[in-house]
Amino acid sequence: MFELRSALAFAELPPHDPAWQALSKLEQRHIELLADIDGSRAAFSEVDNDLHMLVNSASRNRFVERFHALSSLIFHYHYQWIKDDEKQHRVVAIQEHLAYIAALRSRDRDAIRTVVLAHLQTARLSLFASIERGELRLARVSQRR
Repeated sequence: MFELRSALAFAELPPHDPAWQALSKLEQRHIELLADIDGSRAAFSEVDNDLHMLVNSASRNRFVERFHALSSLIFHYHYQWIKDDEKQHRVVAIQEHLAYIAALRSRDRDAIRTVVLAHLQTARLSLFASIERGELRLARVSQRR
């Protein structure tokens, strides 16, 4: 819910706020990553973090920003070790981020709410699947010993 509130606050920023220019640069980075999806493995975590950090900065709340830093660490830690369907996860996330950026630009609160909640649900399911696959691998390793 922090991110949804932050996204709605972001949409309220005045048109001349530097955050909009930063958002445009992040959009371009996403487009470049999608065009080079096979070579974008390391860059994805950075651009993902930068987008969510930018959005959360609109909250002007240090707790939200620190919570984001912690959740990003946990989320990307699991992706670092679990490589199943990694390319497909990046493609989906980048496409969702581009929709997220478009919704922010529209300043349409309902569109923002829909896109943010869908993206957070995808991230949640990906994280849980990653944890589950990791636990299964650990169980297999333990059985071999």
